[in-house]
Amino acid sequence: MGGEGGKWSFVRFRSALAQNGSLVLSSKVENGEFALSQGWIIDKITVLGLDKVNATDGYTLRITKGAKLKENTNVKANFHSYERFVKVESSVSLPIGKEFELEMKPNQILEKTL
Repeated sequence: MGGEGGKWSFVRFRSALAQNGSLVLSSKVENGEFALSQGWIIDKITVLGLDKVNATDGYTLRITKGAKLKENTNVKANFHSYERFVKVESSVSLPIGKEFELEMKPNQILEKTL
C-alpha cells in the first residue's frame, strides 16, 4: 500500500448477522484523510442475498457510528415470492474516509388471522 499520508485511502467492509436478526455493516479505513479531502461519500448501499423473512415489512436503518442518515432516507426491500433472497437498497450519506457502522433490522408485521 502507499506511504503514510499519500494520495490514497483504503476501506475494508465487513458484515455480520447479529443475534437479534439485524445485519451489521461496518468499515475500517486506512489513510482516510485523503478521501475526506476529496469529499468522497457513499450515497447508496445495496445488500444482496439476505434470507427472505416472512412477516417482514421493510427494514429499519440505523447508523451507530460515523455519520447521520440523509433526510427522508429511503430503505427499499425488493421481495419476490419465487425467490429465496431479498435485495435491500438504501440512500445514505457516509464519508468514505470515516469509519462507520450501520445496522439494518427487519420490521416485523403482525400476521392477520381470520
